[in-house]
Amino acid sequence: MQGADLCLLSSDFVRFLVYTNILFLISPVFADMVTLGKPIHSHPLEDENAAPVVSVSEDSKTLDAFLRLIYPVESPAFTTLGEVQDVLEATLKYQGNSVIMKPVTDALHSFLPTHALSIFAIACRFDLESEARIAAIAAGLDPRRPTTNFGYVAEMDHISAGAYFRLRWYFWRGPTHDADRRDVYWRRFSFINRNPADCVLPRKLETYNTTKTANADAATTVDVLTTWLGFGLFKRRPADLILRSSDGVAFSAHGFSLSISSPVLARQIEELSASLTESLPVVDVPEPSPLLYLLLCSCYGIPLQLVKGGNGQAVSLSQLSKLVHVARKYGMTRTVDQARMLFRCSLKDEPLRAYFIAVSLGWHSEAQTAARLAVTESSISYVYTPSMEDVSAKAYYNLLQYDVDVQCAADAVVQRYSAKRTLNSGWYPQDSGRTLPELRTFIVHRSTDKLFHTIAQREFGYMKDGKGGDVYMPNLLAESRNMEVELQAAINQVELAFN
Repeated sequence: MQGADLCLLSSDFVRFLVYTNILFLISPVFADMVTLGKPIHSHPLEDENAAPVVSVSEDSKTLDAFLRLIYPVESPAFTTLGEVQDVLEATLKYQGNSVIMKPVTDALHSFLPTHALSIFAIACRFDLESEARIAAIAAGLDPRRPTTNFGYVAEMDHISAGAYFRLRWYFWRGPTHDADRRDVYWRRFSFINRNPADCVLPRKLETYNTTKTANADAATTVDVLTTWLGFGLFKRRPADLILRSSDGVAFSAHGFSLSISSPVLARQIEELSASLTESLPVVDVPEPSPLLYLLLCSCYGIPLQLVKGGNGQAVSLSQLSKLVHVARKYGMTRTVDQARMLFRCSLKDEPLRAYFIAVSLGWHSEAQTAARLAVTESSISYVYTPSMEDVSAKAYYNLLQYDVDVQCAADAVVQRYSAKRTLNSGWYPQDSGRTLPELRTFIVHRSTDKLFHTIAQREFGYMKDGKGGDVYMPNLLAESRNMEVELQAAINQVELAFN
């Protein structure tokens, strides 16, 4: 191409000659790539006057379509949604202006009649709220929208569980009879980043969670430095270095204690040289003071406790999750193990929230336990927790599928007990010929025993049909105990997916 002054090399080694004056006008990123030192090279056998070459990560098909949107040539023809997604990703990566964003979004809209859910996921992935809203409305109005598989499509692997929840919430809540209120509600509703006014949490619970988190954070930010010094760790052995947080709080510490807890900090301390203006060497870390304080407590063996109570330093679930991520960064395996043990104690308190946190931390056994507690205690279909924002939508889909599988396993047990009596005939007065007082000696009736509705309903049905005689409480309690054991065994056999 005559006059071209730059060559773009695609990932599959196809070269595109371009004019930089046009390219730089449309994409400031390309301008920076050249002016700020993006590797530029020429083939050794080529003419030394040939255009310099810049390698890019896009393949030739994507790069061709992207460049066609920039230059006055024939527009690209998109045949699949995947092609549009690739060009959209390149457009956002290179900060293409509205001149090329408009035809890309128009191409997205052309697939709305058949791929609304996929377009919603693509829009969420690339933080395009208006496009996500358009796709959600199109999917909601489509009578052919699939109701199976929880409306999940492969593109949702790349969005948050929170965004996926809000899409399901939108479908579930639907229009109200008050059009004005409906318009106000949905106008404030956000699919990608949650608006706290969306009512997905009951107001009391929203206030409680906000207050609880704020109190937990306040407990560690009021004066963490004073609290740290108040432990008396430096009375016998003075501090020999300063660990300074991102918000400028300087924690006194012992280099030896930090080194044996963290190999990463040990290397930083070894490379450290004392400052001329400070009496102690300073290690700067990017963590804020509340988090650094908890990390130091763990290094020095100061016990951590969850916010709900107990001795030690109070930690919320969200802080515990952040602590684990930071401890892994610094190679502090003992801190991770301590946090994991503490986390296990919280599973029964907030199982749904704990499930998503466990998934985000890669703790599969804890996630399985939390999921089992969550689905057996109450319905999870339209229940929100803030920890959804930190994991993929696939984690939420897996939980919904697990809920269905658990229900199927439980239903199989329930159906068996509702169909017929499961104890042998000697347990039933009308079949055994024994008197009720004699049979009562077989079972000790405890006031704490459970009586399952399924079994009681079956017996009342027998009585109504004249088949079962008197309702004999010890029988019902014995069957209920057996049924509870079988239910638990059936539920425990259901596996939670982590793919």
